Amino acid sequence: TKQSWMWKDPKLSLLLPFWQNILSDAFYVVPIRNPAAISLSLKRRDGFPPSAAILLWQVYMTSLLRDLPRGAGVLFVSYEHVLSSPHAACLRLLNFLRSTSRISEEQCRDVGRLTAIIRNSLCHSGADLENSSLDDAQRNLYAFLVRLASDTDTMEGVTSLSFPLYPGWRDYLQLWDRVFAFALREDRRRFRLFPESSASRELREAAKRER
Repeated sequence: TKQSWMWKDPKLSLLLPFWQNILSDAFYVVPIRNPAAISLSLKRRDGFPPSAAILLWQVYMTSLLRDLPRGAGVLFVSYEHVLSSPHAACLRLLNFLRSTSRISEEQCRDVGRLTAIIRNSLCHSGADLENSSLDDAQRNLYAFLVRLASDTDTMEGVTSLSFPLYPGWRDYLQLWDRVFAFALREDRRRFRLFPESSASRELREAAKRER
């Protein structure tokens, strides 16, 4: 087997063409998660508005569909399937890694070690997709990604234009980027002017837990 390493970063979906010029033999494992759950998680953690969170998810995923290689070397994995059927999901992942010569036949049989690290209790962002604010293109995109994760569809003939972003999406995301950048600067300014006490630090941590 080849010596391999893994790199996980959501922004890779936007910078993939650059890295593909450097990493010629890369393979890709793409996690798929309910975008409504993603938006709920970002809202709780960062106060991110659901519409902006779902739009950002759409930008990332359509960028991936545009730039990922077709055929072998790409595996889509459903986050929800990993939680509901860990053994089947992990076995599918291990078989993919074996097909890319990244692990041995013996390692592929050791599914138990991989499933042992899965904890359903770590999932705090369950969300109802039907009652979320996804538009038609976003719903179609998620449905297509779920089919890819279940091996019932392929990327052939699909482009980022298959799931169009609504007009003005870039301006909307840039607006929120400026809002959060301003809030971050204000936080840093306040902490410079007023050193954080142990009491204020405890209050800040408690507020995070309440989100």
